[in-house]
Amino acid sequence: MTLWSSLLATYNAVESASGLVEDAGDASIHDARTTLVPLNYMTFKSQLHVTLNADGGAVNIEKDARPVTVLAPCTEGSKGRTSKPVANPLFDKLMYVDRKVDSDKTTLYLKQLDAWKGENTKLNAVYEYVSHHSVSEDCSKFGVELVPYTKDEKGRGKPKDANMGVRFSVVLPGDLCPDLQDDAGIRQQWQAYVRGDSTGEFARNGYDEMGEPLFLRARNYPKKILSKAGNAKLISSNDSDGFTFRGRFASKDDALFVDSMSSEKAHAVLQWLIANNAKVQDTQAIVIWRVVGQPVEFVLPFDDSFDIGAFFANGERTDADILREASLASGRDYAQLFRKLLRGYGDPKHMKEHESKVVVAIFDSATPGRLSVTYYKELERHEYIESILQWHVDSSWTLMKRVPGASVTPFIGAPSVRDVINATYPATDRTSESYKRYTRNVEKQLIECMFNNSAMPASILWNGYHKVTRPMAYDKRGQWDHDVDVVCGLWRKHYVDQWRLANRNDTQRREDPKQSREGAISMKLEPERADRDYLYGRLLALADWFEGGILRKEKVDRPTNAMKLMGNYSAKPFMTWGALEHQLTPYFKPEFGYFWFQNAVDEVMALFRPGDFESNKPLTPLYLLGYSAQRHELMERARQAKEAKSTQE
Repeated sequence: MTLWSSLLATYNAVESASGLVEDAGDASIHDARTTLVPLNYMTFKSQLHVTLNADGGAVNIEKDARPVTVLAPCTEGSKGRTSKPVANPLFDKLMYVDRKVDSDKTTLYLKQLDAWKGENTKLNAVYEYVSHHSVSEDCSKFGVELVPYTKDEKGRGKPKDANMGVRFSVVLPGDLCPDLQDDAGIRQQWQAYVRGDSTGEFARNGYDEMGEPLFLRARNYPKKILSKAGNAKLISSNDSDGFTFRGRFASKDDALFVDSMSSEKAHAVLQWLIANNAKVQDTQAIVIWRVVGQPVEFVLPFDDSFDIGAFFANGERTDADILREASLASGRDYAQLFRKLLRGYGDPKHMKEHESKVVVAIFDSATPGRLSVTYYKELERHEYIESILQWHVDSSWTLMKRVPGASVTPFIGAPSVRDVINATYPATDRTSESYKRYTRNVEKQLIECMFNNSAMPASILWNGYHKVTRPMAYDKRGQWDHDVDVVCGLWRKHYVDQWRLANRNDTQRREDPKQSREGAISMKLEPERADRDYLYGRLLALADWFEGGILRKEKVDRPTNAMKLMGNYSAKPFMTWGALEHQLTPYFKPEFGYFWFQNAVDEVMALFRPGDFESNKPLTPLYLLGYSAQRHELMERARQAKEAKSTQE
């Protein structure tokens, strides 16, 4: 399948939901922004609500506090209009429905409304009102102030309220649906008019460029697919200059021909998917959906393992479920939970009954008028789940989760996409364009890494490494600890991928759990691991923990010497360790637990191979994994000792 055919298949599966609008909370206002737009309709922002009687007289005019999004009839031209005047069939801007504001545009509006209103009483009421009345003049009668135009410093007219959207209601005796946006009869009448007759059948003219049957060629294509890039179109052939066709075609009709109905369906369902199920960052949208079936209610890959593991186990959770999980989740290995869940989802009978295609697509607007597909992949549902679970298993590390209403809870799993971005972005400003651009790039790279089973991007890995090796740049120690764990998870995946690549031809070794643990990196401390960098990381953690405990006991608020010297330590470990030991000399007293510290250091020293400890070459990122693993081991020991003491008391 292609993107186009996937969108059409999805629309056909959910077509019955088109036009159904959820209540936004106020009984008088409905929000259509998340609605599957019916054919020949679009979403329209209006702020003026004009209520008429059957004769076309104004009964009331209200101005909403903020624009309200409703469903409105449209043509191909009005749906994609830019600077060229093109009227909407029913609801439009004030300049189109008020002769006092712009008579030429109002003439266009009335001409189009007259062509399809027929004998419909409500539509004729609107036609009569716009023909003989002025909305801006009537507003003052109902206490609504409007300023259609203002003038700039050079005396030129500038539209203000002239761009305000206007919607209509018509009150009829015995009619329970005065709002025209909710009138099913008007919707059917407009759709029948667009199709040319009541059956909507046209002669088939072969196939269009997308491989779909061609009945009626689309002449224009919708915009407003992505809210942050309102003018960006997915496909377009409107331009006739600027080397648009590169000399290959004589006209836009030769350059692109797409069936009108197919275009309506594909754009409508894409807009709906982005509104309901996309991860949107600035002008980029990551959209994931099932082609057949309910496309929006299934696990998405952006959360950390704690949240995704609970989703697999329980479906959607309440706050009570979250708190219960938190109380039981201390040290819980979500990577192992994922393996068990994968076996359940991978049952052949289950997969045969519930198999469906899952699409992962990324859209981005590089220029104001173009929406590009920067990534597209189709997966079977079990492949999609396996990709997510494999990512979370490979990137697992001991992380901390702050759950509302509960204390910080440790769990073993992968970080969320947001945590990865924050742990690897080199600056603290989260409002700049640079941060938005970095976020878009990282989200795209992680999705590609996850579903293409490719290596972790080097830029992300090294950004995180260089950031956390400068702990003094952080305002809070807790944030640094969290970022270190996140970066360790990313580097662990890198080492796991390297190990798999080195053993790609040795199936037995790759599938042997014991061999896998020895070859890759364990999530927990490996007391016998003799890698130089890993051991140096353990030494740094011991020094940090030893001095940190003394500072807390003495109620001294300052960073440890291990943190102060970390940058130098990673560059020249042998020389810096000597300086660090010298700084710790004042604490080498029995009352400070010196013997425990010295014994722990001696145990690590005994693991160095000859010549490794004396080498002063820079450390690799493996030392961070040794540091973090040793620190979490010490934290676990302290927790167990505290629990044992509490039990004895």
